[in-house]
Amino acid sequence: MLCFAILERWTSLSKKSKTLNGLLLFGLILIGQLIKPNLIVFVVAIIILMFYLLLNNRKTLVKYLLPLSIILLGFVATISVKTAIDQTVDFSNNTKYELPTTNWIWMSYNPKGNGTYVGADIKKMTQLPTKAARQSYNEKEIPNRIKSLGVTGVVERWVVKVGVLLNVGHIQRSYTGGYIEATATYQKYQSQLSLLGSLIMRVGFIFIYGLAFMECLSLIIKSTMQLIQPEIWQFYWPLAIWPFMH
Repeated sequence: MLCFAILERWTSLSKKSKTLNGLLLFGLILIGQLIKPNLIVFVVAIIILMFYLLLNNRKTLVKYLLPLSIILLGFVATISVKTAIDQTVDFSNNTKYELPTTNWIWMSYNPKGNGTYVGADIKKMTQLPTKAARQSYNEKEIPNRIKSLGVTGVVERWVVKVGVLLNVGHIQRSYTGGYIEATATYQKYQSQLSLLGSLIMRVGFIFIYGLAFMECLSLIIKSTMQLIQPEIWQFYWPLAIWPFMH
């Protein structure tokens, strides 16, 4: 939410404010990626956005090139920072228990599941000897699962997945929420902290999607006004706002 807020007002900032907000943006991405690695999808979104602006609106790309580059640098920096942290705590990955990224795609299309974690699929993966073997198995089985769901089933699964993504009601009860051994202080205010966490997430989603909706609405209105001749628009605009006056 803070990242979007910085991007939204970037062009109106002074040089000093851009420096401070740039550092804040870098730090937010760095910490966010270390805490929540699947934030990496943000990189894909930025690359697509930059490519689109390069082809359609280079002026806007120039305006936002610096903050978007700062975000990408933040993700790159997490590689060395994570390595340093792993070395400090003497941590190393055991590939024997690693799951490939394709496993989550394969698992999400399980006809008996709801697009999330499926214990039977994880059990199947642990029976395969190596990460490479699991990767190969997933690549062969993903098309079969998509075929078994069919077009309607796949679309329904996408809708369910969007619902799971936007549902923050159980965020404090997920495997990433709360303490393994809760402190007495946390237990005393557990219900209040749970409510606060859900509230922050809800406000964050409303802010982000509300901002996107308003921007899209603004673009639609501007495009419509450009298509309609000014003299005609002067005649029709009272009709456009009439429903909102009652």
